[in-house]
Amino acid sequence: MSSRGSIPLNAIKPGTTLFVEGTSSDRIRTLSLLLLLAAKRSDVGMLLVATDISGDRLASWCTRARPELNTSNVKIVDCTGEGVDGSDADSGPDAENLPAAIEGIDAAADDFGLGTEHIAGDHVDGSKADSGVTIERVSSVSDLSSLGIKFSILHENLSNHGYDPVLTGFISTSTVLEEVGDVRTVFRFLMLASGRIKSADGLGVFPIDASAHDEVTVRTIREAFDGGIEIREADDGDLEFRTHGLPDQPEEWTPFAMPK
Repeated sequence: MSSRGSIPLNAIKPGTTLFVEGTSSDRIRTLSLLLLLAAKRSDVGMLLVATDISGDRLASWCTRARPELNTSNVKIVDCTGEGVDGSDADSGPDAENLPAAIEGIDAAADDFGLGTEHIAGDHVDGSKADSGVTIERVSSVSDLSSLGIKFSILHENLSNHGYDPVLTGFISTSTVLEEVGDVRTVFRFLMLASGRIKSADGLGVFPIDASAHDEVTVRTIREAFDGGIEIREADDGDLEFRTHGLPDQPEEWTPFAMPK
């Protein structure tokens, strides 16, 4: 067993999408980014969807966590509606402690801008954060059509430039649920986004704060992904994780430590 970041996981099969579930939004955000930033190959692309923190802040966190990160490989879709000056880039929960880490898309995809006809080749008109990361902006998390179009364009752009695999993180899925308000609509969107990731043999990481939703909602959203990682704080205060639906991974509660 190897460690993806500080998490004792075996290799995750290409084309896998997974949820990261817990009851601390900061913790699951950090763990999700740790999973993505653990890949250090120069030919890996990264696409992040920022829903609860600004794209500028997310870019800053990633480059502080991985100073050697090739920012030309990293694209962000910012759905927060925040400005482009990056003035909040050094603030926010856990900023100091962030770790140094469909098949068959059908006509329904058009509703969310995830159909192939929305792919515009190399067209990227986003701004650049101070870190050099390209950021495309969507006015609201609830505008799933615009989000889907931006996501599709950037994902295809990374693939066309030879980045393989493309690692994707939705930071975070809970914010999409809260802003859209309809579980079935969000589930459908996530299924289509997951399908695009799977068809390109990438990796998709979707954090969800279980404390923010009822049990039925969490179970429903889980079904959009191949499996997931659940984390909790044990009675002694230590952190534990277990996996769901992921081959050759720990299914029992297993201790692990978040980087300091």
